Amino acid sequence: MILYRWCWWVDETAFRHDLAVCLGGGSSASTPPRTSNYSPLLHNALLSLACSFSDDPRIVSDKVAISDALAAQAKSELEREGERPTLATLQGLLLIGSHGSGSGRQGIGYIYSGIAFRMLHTLGLGIDCSQYVERGVLSEEARSARDRTLFLAYVQDKLWSAYVGRNPSVLRAQLEPSLPSIDRQLDRQPWSPLPGDCSSDPPPKPTPGYLSSTFHYTCRLAVIEERIMTTVYALRVNLQSPVLLNRISELK
Repeated sequence: MILYRWCWWVDETAFRHDLAVCLGGGSSASTPPRTSNYSPLLHNALLSLACSFSDDPRIVSDKVAISDALAAQAKSELEREGERPTLATLQGLLLIGSHGSGSGRQGIGYIYSGIAFRMLHTLGLGIDCSQYVERGVLSEEARSARDRTLFLAYVQDKLWSAYVGRNPSVLRAQLEPSLPSIDRQLDRQPWSPLPGDCSSDPPPKPTPGYLSSTFHYTCRLAVIEERIMTTVYALRVNLQSPVLLNRISELK
């Protein structure tokens, strides 16, 4: 999984497949092709954030400038992709937001993440699409990708709320889809550290990745965090209110 397993930024298999399709076909189109799993904005955002953590000797001496240049390229795609966004566009915007916070530009990172949260509604991700799957209008894979992206944004919204000390923008009560379920088969897919991240000799054997379980419980934690944030940052809060005291007791 690209970058972080616990919040499931991108489906790596789908991203790599569509990357090969979009960039390997020799298209003569004036604008780069894109899909729900791949777009130039997402591609450059991924590279930008990855460069921030890279120790590759080819870029390590200038990785900040390279990372910023890639982020700027991703941002330049916003107006073109934003008119007809895909899931990849939303994912890319969240990554641009994380690049901003990681490079000491909290304000601009918060803004780009906020655009992604608004785009969530543009794409209708808060709607339960089960009926469209039953009618054959939407595939189960597409529905699953939509719901995963929805809850990726939901988790990021809660992290940003805690980071900047503001109320959440995306509330659980406004979202129809259920929390992501646990897929035991997906959990069994192996995980092992990257070669440069492991100092033991011999390196540890691959272990089950527990990808869907990790994401499921991260989302459940985000629901709890939403309740905490809306309590802590409530306007005109009455500290002696029985309702508030009961809520704090439940959270504790």
